[in-house]
Amino acid sequence: MEFNYVKNFNKHTFMASLYYKLMQDVIQRYSWMSTEAMISTFDNITTSHSTGLELILKNHWEIVNLTTNVNLYYYKLNGGNYDINTKMNGSLTEVNVTIEDKQSFSWSAQTSVDFSLPKDFNLQISGNYRSPRATVQGKSLSSYYINMGLKKPFLKKKLIATLSVRDLLNSRKWKSETWGEDFYQYSESCWSGRTINFN
Repeated sequence: MEFNYVKNFNKHTFMASLYYKLMQDVIQRYSWMSTEAMISTFDNITTSHSTGLELILKNHWEIVNLTTNVNLYYYKLNGGNYDINTKMNGSLTEVNVTIEDKQSFSWSAQTSVDFSLPKDFNLQISGNYRSPRATVQGKSLSSYYINMGLKKPFLKKKLIATLSVRDLLNSRKWKSETWGEDFYQYSESCWSGRTINFN
């Protein structure tokens, strides 16, 4: 369910969205200790509720286009008893788990700026940030990254050369904290790291 408000100015556009999202059978990671080994799996084990406000502002100046998006929301995962199916020792095993309600106030921000430079060069820089958010056994931690690209047309725009850098600061990582009655785990994973492409 969503309510939108849009206001157009001379070279600017503002949009505000107030929303509520309900998602059933949310896929979540669940871990537990089995003797001396930790077992982890993914399953549809909860229902999530998101209530928030999203703000979008688009600005256009003579040589600069700027788009900014900020999303502020309250996030809740329902607790309860769930059956998780997983493979252990080569056979399918059903494990009954109990989780408590988890909730957090989270926010994310995205920005993209385009520069029209002399000699038909175009420079684009985009950034993304996401704050910590609750999970069924802990929380995902904050993450951020920046991408940048430079474009130049040739031969009356019949040929376009693009040089781009993804994850400029080599910071695009997914970090999380997970805990239970008898364990605590910090995990970190990443994409391929900083990449440079020429097309």
